[in-house]
Amino acid sequence: MNVLIVILIMIAVGALIGGLTNSLAIKMLFRPYRPIYLFGKQLPFTPGLIPKRQEELARQLGKMVVEHLLTPDGIKKKFDDPQFQQKMTSYAQEEVEKALTTEKSLREVLQSTVGLSEEDLRGKLNTFISDRYNETMDHYRSLPIQSVLKDEWKQKGEESLPKVSAYILQSLDAYVASEEGKDKLSSLVNEYLGNQGFLGNMISSFMGNVNLAEKVQPAISGYLQSYDAKQWLTSLLKEEWDKWMEKPVREVEEQIGADAIIESVTSLVNNALPITTWLDRSIREHTAPIRPVILQDLVPSVLYKGGSYVSERIPELMTELKLEEVVQSEVESFSVQRLEEMVLGISRREFKMITYLGALLGGFIGLLQAIIIQLIG
Repeated sequence: MNVLIVILIMIAVGALIGGLTNSLAIKMLFRPYRPIYLFGKQLPFTPGLIPKRQEELARQLGKMVVEHLLTPDGIKKKFDDPQFQQKMTSYAQEEVEKALTTEKSLREVLQSTVGLSEEDLRGKLNTFISDRYNETMDHYRSLPIQSVLKDEWKQKGEESLPKVSAYILQSLDAYVASEEGKDKLSSLVNEYLGNQGFLGNMISSFMGNVNLAEKVQPAISGYLQSYDAKQWLTSLLKEEWDKWMEKPVREVEEQIGADAIIESVTSLVNNALPITTWLDRSIREHTAPIRPVILQDLVPSVLYKGGSYVSERIPELMTELKLEEVVQSEVESFSVQRLEEMVLGISRREFKMITYLGALLGGFIGLLQAIIIQLIG
């Protein structure tokens, strides 16, 4: 009976020592957090292993993450995985569809996202037109007009000269034949004769200015309708056309005025574009015609090309991101208490098993010691 009690006591003592030893060893991984000094000398095993090696641990963790966990090949495989691509495409389509089907007006979206009002938009449009005009004219101002116009336009311009001359002559003929034209012609004849002194007064009193105007009007009308008049006016227009073609663009701009041209263009564009109507329409209305194309064609295409681009450049991106340094910096910034919580959170069950194993081995050693003592004794 005494032998059995001795054996049990030795087993219990061995188990207790083994369990406590392993538990203490586990605690000493983290504790104490800081070095302990006695009589000015640092006690051994202080601080604990992990606090003492935290910097080295951080460096090794960073290296392990880059070389064995987040490797370029591993990330590339994930990007190239069809299932992952499908999930990303579905997610992107859902998010884009939400944005495209919102009932918010374009005005509200612009105001909330970029702080752009209608006045700001019109101001930017006018500035854009002005800048583009000046950039374009800086290149063309010194050039002759004929070098700026397309050959097709110049040809059409020259071909239209006979029509222009015919229109001018027809308009003049119609004016001369009208009552207003006859009155004007009579006034001119009267004024002309009045300026001729005695001879003019004699002719005027002899024929009467109205009769003379009536005699002159058919002659003028006949000439305006003649082929010679058309040829003369067409030739005159052609000479003026050629002169204008040789002028630099700068002269035309100076005659009209750059500010006047810009103001006319901006006014024309602002009146032609229904900006207010566009801004008041909802995003759903704006995108309705093109929504299927965006969701079914554009989004998958952009994701595929973007994914391929990123996938091919993952090594360079990871090098630029310097993940090893990021992980090292983060681990170094952790408190020892946090590191302890993290490690115990992952390995608490395993540490308990190690403690129990120590107790088991201690008990087994105690049993062997008891048997040896009994055999010797």
